[in-house]
Amino acid sequence: MKRLPALRIALLMAGLLCRADPAHGQSFGAPCPAAPEAPAVTAGFTNNPPKYDLDLTSAQLGRFHISTKVSKSPRETFRTGGLTSSLYKPGYNVRYMTMDNPNTGMSCLYINRIDVSVSFSPTVYIAHEFKPGSCRYTDTMRHEQRHVDTTVITIKEYMPKLKADAQRAARAYAVTGPFPTAQAAAMQHKMTENIRQTLAPDIEELDKVHFQRQQAIDTRREYLRATLACPN
Repeated sequence: MKRLPALRIALLMAGLLCRADPAHGQSFGAPCPAAPEAPAVTAGFTNNPPKYDLDLTSAQLGRFHISTKVSKSPRETFRTGGLTSSLYKPGYNVRYMTMDNPNTGMSCLYINRIDVSVSFSPTVYIAHEFKPGSCRYTDTMRHEQRHVDTTVITIKEYMPKLKADAQRAARAYAVTGPFPTAQAAAMQHKMTENIRQTLAPDIEELDKVHFQRQQAIDTRREYLRATLACPN
């Protein structure tokens, strides 16, 4: 009934660049003109329903790499009756706009919008020996559902913080320039990296809290409880 590692990829990032002509007479020799409107920021959580795998035996599940640890005495043996793979993917997409002045070869870069997202796709494994409807199957499924629910609760708690920090990044890096137009791609990459660095601590904290909460479910006390719940 241990939990598989939360398989998570690094922040996915993408940028879309749009171009606009500068206002008449604008030379970009001074600070860039203000953005026509404040950057839009969204944050969405996609909670996909769990997939269930009942085909693997307890011995096969026992060979999985498991992130949580359980203390036990040398005379105790715990069989692996269930596992939960908590696959969640955080990412963001940034849309940019530039104003180019072909007369001076200078440009200004603007953040148009930032879309932050986290998707969760869990897989629950129950040992093939535990037949649906049996005590062991029902108790194991209840335990694994706690792992799923814990991930959902934790991600939902962090979505407002991710959005708030994306908004902070949007304000801080809303306008960049003026700079030589030939450097537009490099400036866009730098701005995207700044946004990544702003959001990265939130993802690291989410990972840490998520693991701590999952470890709190997988304890020796819980394993002993499950053993007594279905003695046969």
